[in-house]
Amino acid sequence: MGLISSLAHKVSWRLGLLRKAFLMRECVDWGSVFKDIISSHRDSHFFPINLIESKEGFGLYQVEDKRFWFPLNFDTRGLDLAYWEIFVDKCYEYGACRIRPGDWVIDAGACEGFFSLYALERGANVIAFEPIPELAKALELTLQDYINAGRAKVLPYGLGKDDEEKEMLIFEDFVGSSTFSMEKATHWALDTSSCRRGSVKVTSLDRLLKDGLLPPVSFIKADVEGYERELLLGARDLISKYRPRLSICTYHLPDDLIEILKIVKEFGLDYSIKLVTKDETFKLMYAW
Repeated sequence: MGLISSLAHKVSWRLGLLRKAFLMRECVDWGSVFKDIISSHRDSHFFPINLIESKEGFGLYQVEDKRFWFPLNFDTRGLDLAYWEIFVDKCYEYGACRIRPGDWVIDAGACEGFFSLYALERGANVIAFEPIPELAKALELTLQDYINAGRAKVLPYGLGKDDEEKEMLIFEDFVGSSTFSMEKATHWALDTSSCRRGSVKVTSLDRLLKDGLLPPVSFIKADVEGYERELLLGARDLISKYRPRLSICTYHLPDDLIEILKIVKEFGLDYSIKLVTKDETFKLMYAW
């Protein structure tokens, strides 16, 4: 029975992936679709994460040649995969949707700061948005040298359509899954009984643009656990003004793929768009 169930799952998700691909066929990277279909999905992404020192509730950790600060009360589980995705797989770049020296990059959902470090090491400048207070403080410690040099800022906000205080589900045992969206938590069967609920600040990129608080933005990376649509809808003026390259997650909610693509097309900016699949789902939309 277990074997039959396993085979049924393998057939089911492959057929589902193909159906989605045909619906979006004009934007799909078919190479990634067929690679995902034939993949064994057994790649190892393990990188040891070692605690170097601690102070005032934060730990200085090292993974490979990267050092970063992280709250001691948060589990580091999943950060090895994040390291692999960003520094090895370079998952937030595709084709011409790449970070260039001198860019101002928005890192929305900065979390442990790996993408911010990646962009800074590529010669770009970064504005890192992270609404969870402990993570925002850890980011300031990690990026301190870049902040002092005027190449990085940490803003302790989530990004959405409006200025508001909003409840967030914060998973200390897997903080990368923390979300504003109960729909996302339900879709991914997250155990909300194990999380704490905190009120955090949300703003929009258009509000920051209107207030003169943003430089010309060249690249937006958004991995905000089911709040990508709100972020884009709150960045209409900024995107129309600067036409930044976009690297947006499309898998947190069941209809993200359709709705996020629709929003970007409705900007009317003639973006070149590619949808890329990995690990049994369409994970990212790239636009340039």
